[in-house]
Amino acid sequence: MLAPLMISALLLITLLPLGSAVAHQFVPPEIVAKIPPREDAPFRTTTTLAEQGRHIFETERFGGNGRTCATCHPRSNNFTLDPAFIKRLSNYDPLFVFERVPALRGLENGKLLRSKALILENLDGFDQPGTMRSVMHLFALGLSTNPVPGFPLTHALGWSGDGSPGDGSLRNFTVGAIVQHMPKTLARVEGTDFRMPTAQELDALEAFQLSLGRRADLVLDPGIAGHLTFSDANVTVGQTLFAGMPSRLGTRRCSGCHTGAGALNDLNQNEQRATGVDRQANAPACLDPTAPGDGGFLAEPAVTVDRSTFCGPGKVGPVTFRGNLFFSTQSIVEAADTGPFFHDNSAATLEQVIDHYRSDAFNNSVTGAGNGFLISDDQRNQIAAFLRAVNTLDNIRAATASIRAALRPRSNMLKAMADARNDVDDAIGVLSEQSPIRIYQTTALPALKNARRLLFLASTLRAAKAELERARLSILALPPV
Repeated sequence: MLAPLMISALLLITLLPLGSAVAHQFVPPEIVAKIPPREDAPFRTTTTLAEQGRHIFETERFGGNGRTCATCHPRSNNFTLDPAFIKRLSNYDPLFVFERVPALRGLENGKLLRSKALILENLDGFDQPGTMRSVMHLFALGLSTNPVPGFPLTHALGWSGDGSPGDGSLRNFTVGAIVQHMPKTLARVEGTDFRMPTAQELDALEAFQLSLGRRADLVLDPGIAGHLTFSDANVTVGQTLFAGMPSRLGTRRCSGCHTGAGALNDLNQNEQRATGVDRQANAPACLDPTAPGDGGFLAEPAVTVDRSTFCGPGKVGPVTFRGNLFFSTQSIVEAADTGPFFHDNSAATLEQVIDHYRSDAFNNSVTGAGNGFLISDDQRNQIAAFLRAVNTLDNIRAATASIRAALRPRSNMLKAMADARNDVDDAIGVLSEQSPIRIYQTTALPALKNARRLLFLASTLRAAKAELERARLSILALPPV
């Protein structure tokens, strides 16, 4: 029943005029024309290039306002921003440069940045009101950038698939970020307000971003041989529901859009969806009367509605949504420790995310198509528990990989150990949340805390790795040998 709707959506994406909206934000054509081609340097290994990219990501300001890539994508916070993290920052952090420099006064919406961790994106041109977007994490980008046939850009980047200038590739993303977020003034004059990245910098940043996170999708569908099995009964129920649950017209799957809890559908494509999340009572336009609507992909059509239609009583005034209301599917393996959620941070918890998909807003959307999910509160909590278990396993995988890196000769041991601690802290945080995961709080959680304690000395790294393996095995229900 959904197939005709998705075909119509694809035709809409293909036939609409692309214009300036097919960019991370509008980047003048003369700047796009200066993007240097890929450097032919076969002597460089991918690992070396990625490490160079990490250094550039964390330290390079590109002649701009003091921000780096890591200003909005800090490794210590899973390459994303959330209100709690922002609250801990100094007022002199580069993130708040617009509050100190008069020439950058309109670079951000300070109220929504500090309260909701939303960044201003001028998707439709710098002469148009920008949308307010959350900062996406950068994990598993190699598994989430394959668009559907007919999509007009190389990769489906960003929340609405238009996250990069020029050909829309991951390599070009840096250019859009520099122009939007790093200029010295809002005139954004190349050579004065910022400098163009070199070919080597673009290549290195691309390699670094592709090095982050998992390299393969998980096998989670109970109907597929070799799928992961879990020792917690609530997690197992959530896994089953994720692969198929009651809906208003029969049954429906979360895994239809999120195969293996990733960002791709059953055909290995990142598919855009219009789920109705753009019009909720805590959308940016409901929290700040100066904030525009967010219409997703493209600049047209432009639809103006009154705030009262989705913000609730007492909030009135026109809000314009520019675009076709379609947004790209995101990976949710990493969701539990990278919230808040959705393109506008309108959901604070996994439970609130799942609530949306059983709401009238989703049911009445293009993708909902009258077939919204029908689940109880207990079932919602079990799905959230399943996603927390999956996230914890990925944290353990990442921490273990960092320990292996730390144990290699000539490694940057201190950096690798810090990365491992960050991932173990995430796993501890996820399992400590209120949820039906009770068994893991008495098995995996103590092992994770032991691993965290051991991750400060080179002499105890192997013991920490063993504790991580103990935590992993306690989460899974392994078949008998």
